[in-house]
Amino acid sequence: MFVKSSFGQKKINLDKQIKQLSQTERYKDNISLLLSVPSIGITSAMIFLTEIGDIKRFERFDELCSFFGLIPNCHSSGDNERVGHITRRGNQIFKVNTGRMRLGCCKKRPCIVAML
Repeated sequence: MFVKSSFGQKKINLDKQIKQLSQTERYKDNISLLLSVPSIGITSAMIFLTEIGDIKRFERFDELCSFFGLIPNCHSSGDNERVGHITRRGNQIFKVNTGRMRLGCCKKRPCIVAML
């Protein structure tokens, strides 16, 4: 019982710290934009912003997608070219977080499931 309550208290403290960090000048404006997207909460938005760091380091959108691993596997040999699923490379924390956001979005808006 002690372990469960200790874990719960740590989670509460972390949530408070994340909320405080999100209200700082550095993240405040971007957090409000991200929170306007369905299924993105403060924790997901902060993971997104802290993993990116400075967005200006990515000159093109392709570089950002590559950083997060949101590019397909490509196998080329001579005339043959095969494009597969999303690559395993990239930021694993972000990938897990986007998976959770997709699930949350599907729960809030079942019509999205039909598009997938």
